[in-house]
Amino acid sequence: MNKIFLKHINKYHPIEWLLKSVDLSRKDNTKFKNRFDISSTTPFLVIMSDVALRVSQNDKLYGHIPTDKEYEDFISMYINNQGKAPSKLLKEHGVLALSLLVTEQIRFIYPSVNLIGRLSLLYSQYEEEIFEITGLRITNIFTILIALMAFYKKSEHYSFEIKNIAIETISGLNQENVENFVNYFSTDIRGYRTELKKLGFDKRQLYSFRLLEKKPIIKFNANHYILPSIDNLLYSLTSGMNIHLLTHFSEQGRGKEYLDSLGVKFEDYVRLLTGKVFDNIIEAKDVVPRNTENAEFVINYDNTAIVVEVKKFILLRDSAFKDNIDDLVMLLERHIVKAYKQIETTFKYVEQENKIGIIVTLGDVNMQTAMHDYIRTNYKDKGIKFLDNIIIMSIGAYESLLANTKEDIMKILNHYLCTDKNDKSDILLTINTLEKETINPFLETLYSAEFAKIKPIKPIEKNV
Repeated sequence: MNKIFLKHINKYHPIEWLLKSVDLSRKDNTKFKNRFDISSTTPFLVIMSDVALRVSQNDKLYGHIPTDKEYEDFISMYINNQGKAPSKLLKEHGVLALSLLVTEQIRFIYPSVNLIGRLSLLYSQYEEEIFEITGLRITNIFTILIALMAFYKKSEHYSFEIKNIAIETISGLNQENVENFVNYFSTDIRGYRTELKKLGFDKRQLYSFRLLEKKPIIKFNANHYILPSIDNLLYSLTSGMNIHLLTHFSEQGRGKEYLDSLGVKFEDYVRLLTGKVFDNIIEAKDVVPRNTENAEFVINYDNTAIVVEVKKFILLRDSAFKDNIDDLVMLLERHIVKAYKQIETTFKYVEQENKIGIIVTLGDVNMQTAMHDYIRTNYKDKGIKFLDNIIIMSIGAYESLLANTKEDIMKILNHYLCTDKNDKSDILLTINTLEKETINPFLETLYSAEFAKIKPIKPIEKNV
């Protein structure tokens, strides 16, 4: 590690760098007026917090917060220190490596309402396991999240104690629930470093397993906790719930059992969402001949058949921080190559002249065009055409796509397909460009239903 960068990190205690993250997370950086606005978005704040927790050796905690200039220097030095690794990846593996290098950027752009609605619907099917892991029901997790969001909205709040969040008169916010929440979702600096060491990660390596995504709250003395990023906490509780559950099942030797069950539940979730918008949906297995490769289902709309295949494709937690793309290639072959074959086979048996394929992935994806080009070049012998009218999108993007009317969904899909491949990115950006809806109405009703469960507890009336 560069000595100048190390000296810069050591100017502050790790907690003081986290205080800076709290400070910057309150900024409205959505307009990106300058470089600082971009560098102070959630992905960079998570990187800074992770590096500071692992690397800073400063043990003097005075509560001083780094300046904006010191933070900007931190990010600039970080990028410069990591310049060789990305360059090597790009040189050896081409543009496909970008899908790993920018994977941090995409996960925080999905509407929080959709993420919470997904938690309520998809992961409620693992309610008992979540309770076994955390001691909490999903409703309790949601309630504590809302309480923390409200607490951190006040500019004077940088850390919290359990007593700041626990309210015995509010359902879900009793002392025991809040204690269970912070006990599971937090760690201290020593615990953070010990866990990474067990996993074989060297603190001198700047790219690393992001333990902060699994433990988004840091305890720094007997009573105080700091939440470096609300967005990161939200991600951990929603999209990241898959990781919490997989860890739990794997520790019991049941990891494959969980992944298999999740695959089925995820397919059902995508079907249910789709059925809230389209009414003419048929199972692909009822269209193609028996014992033939097929997708999940077909949406019939006017003269268009939209063939949907669902895959539990998700990058491993440290894939983005390795000096190779082996994990990505393995997952592409296992999931995406097969998905193209299933959709193209189903295309042959649908009657509509206009055909669109959608591959919906559980994990976040980026640089879909690069993935498409890679598999088209490297899997020519598979008997698959890898057609241009098949779109890869994450469940987060699919949820937002289905926030729109049938007519607008077709406009979005056709606009995306007509876009030059060099200009294509995540379809959510197309939705934003066309100024269409992103908050899914069905998921919003689930969010509202969870919110409605937060009620004062009625006092017990005493007999007179």
